[in-house]
Amino acid sequence: MGLIKNSDVYGDVVNTTSRVEHQSQPDQIFVSQSLVETARSMGIGVESAGTAELKGKEEAVELYRLDWASYTPKPPVAKPPANPKLPMLALVVVVVIVIGIILIGVRPGSDADSSKIPVQESTTEAAPQQFTAGDIVDAVVGNTNLPAALENAGEPASREEFLAAGFRGLSGEAGQIVTRAEFAMLLEDLSALSTGDTNLPTKHIGAESSPFMDTAPTHPAFNAIMNATEAGFLQLRESREFAPADPVTRPEMEAALIKF
Repeated sequence: MGLIKNSDVYGDVVNTTSRVEHQSQPDQIFVSQSLVETARSMGIGVESAGTAELKGKEEAVELYRLDWASYTPKPPVAKPPANPKLPMLALVVVVVIVIGIILIGVRPGSDADSSKIPVQESTTEAAPQQFTAGDIVDAVVGNTNLPAALENAGEPASREEFLAAGFRGLSGEAGQIVTRAEFAMLLEDLSALSTGDTNLPTKHIGAESSPFMDTAPTHPAFNAIMNATEAGFLQLRESREFAPADPVTRPEMEAALIKF
């Protein structure tokens, strides 16, 4: 599957396409199994090109070569000739309906007409409000265990004080849209305060590799992201991506804070 963001496509489908492309030679087009039937249905010949080890895939992937020389476009399906009697039949039906309306005394636009026609209520839902730092702070101070842990550590436990306390990931503005990376840093601070684990802020600093396709060890929030995923606070997205710049969602926030 692919993820479309800002007119760009991300995900496994893009990575696989790029790696399949590198297996082909000039003037060749290789595809994977998922496109074989589509190519054949278009009249394009398909030949097996063997298997290849692709980065990010646990098993070898079967590849296929498109044979453009055998391409024979299928002729368009001929449409049946129009029935000349249909327009006349439609006209007769319209005349019968109009006569029926006149005979029963109901005319379009009359009170009787408008009172008998049910009006469907709008089912359009209001756009959801943006999830902000203020919402996260409300959830933190309303948590069963966190306020006591904050007070024991000498940290503010009220909404206004917590928002202004300078916790990592929070700018101090209640309207801030918090990213997943920023939320991971806040979770790291809360975890260190609640558990007393002083190793958390430096646990993964200096790592040489990353388990994420989109987050390098040099990312400013890499240590916090590693801690958050190892503790089960936040989950990976598809194709082993963390998506650090995506806004954190309310379900993600609730699932993380309930673990404290």
